[in-house]
Amino acid sequence: MPRRLAQPALVALGLTEIVLAGWVISGRRARGAALAETGLLALMNGGGFAFSRQHIAAPKALLAENLAFLAVAWWAALSEA
Repeated sequence: MPRRLAQPALVALGLTEIVLAGWVISGRRARGAALAETGLLALMNGGGFAFSRQHIAAPKALLAENLAFLAVAWWAALSEA
């Protein structure tokens, strides 16, 4: 990604995460929110590993943290049913 696009991409990502947080807080369609977060994390991790692997200080820890986060997200989503 060209450097000039980095800041707008980070702003868009941050806004997307804020919208997702609002969705989760609303309690509506929890499974959809968990699925959206799973897709977003897969996209971010995939992009990070594909294009910026050298900048990820602890890749195994990053994956472990994200898997733990998704486990909690899915546990909460499935507990709503």
